[in-house]
Amino acid sequence: MNSENLLILDFALRSSLLVFLASFVFFASYALYRLRRRKRQLADYFEEFTGGSSEPETEHFELNPNRLQPILHSMFLAAGCAIIAFLFLGFAPVPFVHNFAGSTAWQKSPLRLTQIKLDRFHEGFEIEGEVWNQTEEPIDRLQLIVTIWDHEENPLDRLTVDTKPSPLPAGRAGTFKVRYQENSPFLAGYVLEFLDGEGALIPHIEGFNVR
Repeated sequence: MNSENLLILDFALRSSLLVFLASFVFFASYALYRLRRRKRQLADYFEEFTGGSSEPETEHFELNPNRLQPILHSMFLAAGCAIIAFLFLGFAPVPFVHNFAGSTAWQKSPLRLTQIKLDRFHEGFEIEGEVWNQTEEPIDRLQLIVTIWDHEENPLDRLTVDTKPSPLPAGRAGTFKVRYQENSPFLAGYVLEFLDGEGALIPHIEGFNVR
């Protein structure tokens, strides 16, 4: 995920956390206030009903309400407010909030990785994914370059595979699949890059759901 999307997500999460805390304090305070008010009303009722008698059964009267239930209700209400705030601040198309709806990060690169699935096994790993052509022109002979790194962050190997279909139409998704079964004990990570038919590097960004 690119830095702009991370900043938007961080802002939405931080703001929703503040909304949760503020809402929880408000709802919990209001619920406890209502409990105390109800206790006073019942105490006044019993005092009026008994005529101010100080008999033992009224003298030791206590409402003893269950305070856990209103606290839990306050947490659920606050969580709902936080979710609404997160969705609004993160995705609502409003002009005064910079979020995913108004972000141009998705359109700044010709390619966008929309899906990556990594399957690690004892002999190596397999990568299967999807890349989206965000340009208005087809991309001919689009290739995926996978640079494999060792534990010392040095290039260990390099793989090249073609994406399908070729050429990749404008506004369409292509797929790729890579299987690597060498140098398994030294594997530490990988980097993905894309090349066009002339061997030039094509910039790409990672979609929201790419890990």
